[in-house]
Order: sequence, then C-alpha cells, then structure tokens
Amino acid sequence: MPNDRGESRIIDSETVVDSVAYATYKTDGSKSRNKEIEREKLRLEKLDQIKLLELYDGIDVSFRNVASNDAMITSKINSMLKEGWSLTFVTTAIESDAGNDDYNGIVITRLFFSK
Repeated sequence: MPNDRGESRIIDSETVVDSVAYATYKTDGSKSRNKEIEREKLRLEKLDQIKLLELYDGIDVSFRNVASNDAMITSKINSMLKEGWSLTFVTTAIESDAGNDDYNGIVITRLFFSK
C-alpha cells in the first residue's frame, strides 16, 4: 500500500467451520442455492489479531520494522510449536493491478499448522 497506508497483522482463528453448510451445487447447470447463503454468516466473529509494523514508509524500507516483525512472527510460531502445533506448509499471494504507476496491492503470507 502506498505511503504506509496498509495494515499488517497476524490473524489467528481456531474457529471450526463446516464448509459444506455454505457450499452451493448446481443441479441442472443454472440452479443453485447460492442466493440462500447470506455473506454476513460467512464472517468469523472470533479471531486474534497481532499488529505488525509497516515495512515501507513511502521512501524506503524500515529495517528496524523488518526485524521487529520477524521477532513477533517468530514468537507466535514458537508459541504454537510449544502448544503442540506443527507447521504444515506456507503459501504466499500478491494481488495487484500492476499497471502504470500502480501503488496498490496486497501481499499475504499464510502459515498452515496442524495438530
């Protein structure tokens, strides 16, 4: 995000969700129960958020913030490992227009744990 307008967080939710209850199935190519599912019911209400510092201040990268975030993420991972979780895999994604003068984008890293 341009000029430090983004928000970085560690999001943790152990909420169990039944995805089948929210799935839609087409029976004849056009009919589904998609309109029966309210988007508001899909939102999780219970999650832990740990705030992280922004890496870029609009001029350059803040290496102090990088080090601080690394320490915070390492602490969270170590806590989960002590609780019996195992890091299963890591995936990243970037969403951006990438056109001329594109200053908008989202970078996400997901760490998946299992017990």
